[in-house]
Formats: sequence, structure tokens, C-alpha cells
Amino acid sequence: MRKFTLLLTLSVPTLFQPLTAFASDHINSQNVSTIHGDVGLAFSSGKYSSNFIASDEGDSSAVSNGLNRAPSDESYTKTTPLLDLNYTIGSTDTSLFLSSQTGDPLSQESYVSIGAEQVIGRFGTLSTAYLFSIPGSNKEWADPYATNHKRSSTDTRSQGVSVGWQQILGSQLSASFTHIEKKLDQERGGDSLSELSTSQRNMLDRNGHIDSASVSYIFALSENQSLTPELRYSRYGLNGSAMSHNQFGIGLTHNIAIAKYSLSNGIFWAENKYDEDNPIYNKKSDSNEYYFSSTLTKQQLFGFTQLTGLLSASIGKNKSDIQFFNAKNTSFEVGVAYSF
Repeated sequence: MRKFTLLLTLSVPTLFQPLTAFASDHINSQNVSTIHGDVGLAFSSGKYSSNFIASDEGDSSAVSNGLNRAPSDESYTKTTPLLDLNYTIGSTDTSLFLSSQTGDPLSQESYVSIGAEQVIGRFGTLSTAYLFSIPGSNKEWADPYATNHKRSSTDTRSQGVSVGWQQILGSQLSASFTHIEKKLDQERGGDSLSELSTSQRNMLDRNGHIDSASVSYIFALSENQSLTPELRYSRYGLNGSAMSHNQFGIGLTHNIAIAKYSLSNGIFWAENKYDEDNPIYNKKSDSNEYYFSSTLTKQQLFGFTQLTGLLSASIGKNKSDIQFFNAKNTSFEVGVAYSF
């Protein structure tokens, strides 16, 4: 059932293994080339607060609470397409795929990945993918620090590559690396603050690259359940020195399957250490963040063999040394996927 939870917004595998290619169960062991996959829709509703992720400019969050206060909660609903298409090439143990994916609950980013996967006996499974953001799906405030008037949003465009090595040397150890280039259409951070110099505004630049590496190991607790710890390091090498930072994270996922039901629960915690002081506050915006997610899936929904139902709940929170940088998100989601 991993292929479904990978596609669910705020799902556990998405949190702990972001932007990686698919697992080896997508490889067809038969000697014929086939196309198979899953398509569906997920509907979510929740509340989030962020001074950087943009909502509708008519919403209350378009006006900040001030530079020294945390952002207000904003309700939202959205529909997310679920897509996982795979083309297996005969008996070559090679699979090509096209899928939709999402990032962590706080970033709310949406991506499309196109890639390939190759099983190499006991050596393991190698995968690579090209990733790009869905146009118009990721938005931030052009100048998050603007006060006393509505902030304008700007599109955020991202693209990059991901490589993975699953079942390393016949073990349950997996590793992945992702490189993402991020570009805001209009980066105006700090333009509304006349007291900042040009060099200080440059320190707030959010454009740049994000490199992330992770390792995980699946411990089988029984025939139908497993426990997977993960270690992750991410480098946010952004153009602004006050926005660049290192992230060190650890996650734990528990999976269990009983009859037609599968339940995945996971938690992830990370520490963010910034390179330099933010020139507005004269201190670093170091923070701790965590995510928790629970995803339940049911096969043969309503008695239809090829239909799967999904139900997910998630919460994420970022607690910063600067209140303005605080963020949180809670979400409840229901979805249906059709397999072919």
C-alpha cells in the first residue's frame, strides 16, 4: 500500500521520505511490458498559520499581525489529484514512472516526478527522478515583512533531481538524496522596511537550493507490521545568508496491515540552525519543528476490487526563536484511488 500513501497529501511516507522514487514493488516480474498505476482524488480541510506561505490575497492572513507576533490561523479546503503511473519493461526489472507528490505539512508544496527504477538482484534497487513543481500550486508572500496593508503573493517554482538506493545489498536499509532549485517569481523580502540597507535586504533572499539526504531501515516486528526509523540532514543553501540554514531530523514510522486495512503512523522532529542573524531582529531564527501523521487505507472499498479508500490526519508545527517565523498546520483528508 505504499504507493497510495506516497501520493496522499500529508501522508507519513511523504513526510519521512520526501521526493524519492517508488519502491521495488512497482517492478513487474512477468516477461511482458505493462502499464499500471493508480489515479484518484483527495479532499482536505484544515487550518494553517504562516507568515511566508501565501493564501488567497482576500483572506485575513494577507495582512500580518506585525513583525513581533506569530501569524493567525487560516482555514482552508483543497482538492489534490492522486497520480501514480508505471510502465514496466518486460523482464528487464526496469520501471518508468510518473507521479504527483507533496512535501511536509508546513511547506504544503506540490510536485510532479518523472523517473526510472532498476532492480539489480541482491545489490538492491536504484532509482532516479526529475522533479518539478506544479505551476501555480506553490505560493509565498513576495514581501512577508510588509505590515499595515495586504501582502501580495508570488509563485514559487522548484525543480530538481532525486536518487535513491533501496534494499541496499539485500538488507532493509535505504538511502536517498534530493537536490532542489527554488525560485520566487518576485522576491521582495524587506522592501517595505526603509531602515534596511540593500545588503541587509539581500540577506532575506529565499531563492537558492535545498539538498537533503536520508537513511532509513525497516525493522519487521511481525508478518504484518514494521517499524522504520529515519535520519535526515538538509542544507538550505539560499541566497540570503539570514535564510540559509542546516536541518537535522529524525523520524519514526509504524506500519500495520490487518485484512483489507492498513494503518501508518509516523512522527518527525527536526532542528533548524540558521547561518546568520536576521537583520530585522538582530538574532537568528533558529527553530524546532515536528510533524505527526496517521493514514488509514482500505482495499476493495464498497466491494470494488480496484478501489481503495484513504483517510488521513496530520499536524505540523514550527517553533522559532523569532515569533514571526512560527508556523503550524492541521489537516484532515479523505481520498479515493482506482488501480488498473
